[in-house]
Amino acid sequence: MAESLSTSLPLDLNALEQALLGMDCEDGRFGRLLCSRLGYQRVSAGRWEGSEESGLEREVSCVVKCPPKPMLPDQTRVVIRQRLQRQGGERLLLEREVGTLDIPYGESFRVQERWVALASAAGGGGDGGVQLRVWSYVQFKGRKAALMASKIRSHALKKSRKAATAAAELLARVASAEEEEEQPPPPAPPGAAFTAGAGGSGLGGAGGGRGAELQEQYDALFEEASYLKRRCAQLERENARLEHGRRHTSKDKRQLLEKVAELEAALVAERRKR
Repeated sequence: MAESLSTSLPLDLNALEQALLGMDCEDGRFGRLLCSRLGYQRVSAGRWEGSEESGLEREVSCVVKCPPKPMLPDQTRVVIRQRLQRQGGERLLLEREVGTLDIPYGESFRVQERWVALASAAGGGGDGGVQLRVWSYVQFKGRKAALMASKIRSHALKKSRKAATAAAELLARVASAEEEEEQPPPPAPPGAAFTAGAGGSGLGGAGGGRGAELQEQYDALFEEASYLKRRCAQLERENARLEHGRRHTSKDKRQLLEKVAELEAALVAERRKR
């Protein structure tokens, strides 16, 4: 397996476990932010089955838009299998298997991830923190994708690193926002009400969590707009190519008809001579 991420998070193991229970779905704040960041749509998450000791398992399905590249569909189905296990009081294990079904060779490989979190005493982090490490591996089924295996592996591991980094960033942001919400707001200085009424920001202090959600929504909308802009440019190029081909086809058809008419006229003339 290739290591995709190694970082420290400012939350305890119990809080991390609760956040990971909502991963890849819209059950909690972290899950909603992650789905928005990764572009998950029409998310359907099954129920967790099993126990913490032996491992909790479930399956999540969703739809993700594909980038505007040749041979890729507009969107693809994604199936994610998860297994979450608490190993004693200092270790948490999450295993993910991601299948992207509708892309070329999508049925021929799966991306497997192993997330290991150690409490501060075992991981060497600060008080109340955890050390998170993520490993990724691409498993191929059969030899159908053998010729493209190297390229598929490189792209899949890159996407896995990107998703793990985004998840760690959102976990830290959610933990910080929840900590701010739990703290009592500082006393307002004289004239603060007038300043706020005159147009001051309402996203700081106890509203940090709301500000984080708004920022995530803005990022998601910006990414959606960028995707649509790229898609529009791709369609314009495709339309120009088709229009160019249509003009050449019309010209070739006209020349072909003229040639057929000439041959018919020559054939009639030849018959008259005989």
